[in-house]
Amino acid sequence: SDLGPADPQRVSAMADLADELMAFDVDVREAYLAPEAERRALALDVLARHGHKQAVREADALLLLRMLRDLVGWGAVLEFIGTLPKYLAHHSQVMEMEYLAIAKAGTPGAAIKAVARLETLIATYGETSERLGLLGGRYKQLASEASDEAERRRYLDRAISSYTRGMMADLNDYYPTSNLPRLYRRRGNEGDEVLAAEAQVITMAACRRALARQTTDEWVRPTLLGLAFDRGDVAEAQRLLPEVAAEGPAAWKIEITLADLQGSVDDHADEKVRRQLTGVLTALKELLPLDSPAEGDEKESRQ
Repeated sequence: SDLGPADPQRVSAMADLADELMAFDVDVREAYLAPEAERRALALDVLARHGHKQAVREADALLLLRMLRDLVGWGAVLEFIGTLPKYLAHHSQVMEMEYLAIAKAGTPGAAIKAVARLETLIATYGETSERLGLLGGRYKQLASEASDEAERRRYLDRAISSYTRGMMADLNDYYPTSNLPRLYRRRGNEGDEVLAAEAQVITMAACRRALARQTTDEWVRPTLLGLAFDRGDVAEAQRLLPEVAAEGPAAWKIEITLADLQGSVDDHADEKVRRQLTGVLTALKELLPLDSPAEGDEKESRQ
């Protein structure tokens, strides 16, 4: 062979690396598949056994971060990022996760800190639908926390602007677009109802495309469920509920869906529709583990 004989030590090292990464992947899958009460402990065990390994950090840092986010909590995400070398911590997707975790930490000024960092990230690395969606979520969070009406309005406008830019960055990404209908209706400017309806159509088309392409994204059905709530389509909401439940979404994903769905319920004028949708919402809440955060905590879709 022109390539010459293989170096036995190099071949052995590559085989060891492949085995190490496969073992990590198996352990992560086991943590997700375990009974709800065991997942957190298993995830922490995965972190203890694999989190210090350079091969795992370099190849699968994002998978490890997602596991911590889903099964342990945002604090664990921030702690692990703090242990990463700079060249990994400064990866754009790691920084996206970090800034979201900062906003979710609940400390005073957390959302403002996350906004400042996200805007710097966008200015440095460019706009993506994901980054603009994250930015829109932080402005949405600030709008919900504002006590002054003018301030609330200012943050609401910025949330809509960010989500709209995210929608235009990628019409196939239903994430930023799906947040727009409720925000347009909350703002209530002339023409906002038309814009809300257009955003719903775009979101529906993007979700259907994702399903047709057999997406593995767990957000597509919760997004469709939110659209059904917005329309007051009780039959569709009831149809989608078992599909959402069957996917076994992480508790935090259920929690951040609940507040938006409750907002949709509250906005319907028809008492019968409100009552029926409340039944679907109650069934969704039953998917939460007993030790989940208070239902009144402020959350938002996929952010």
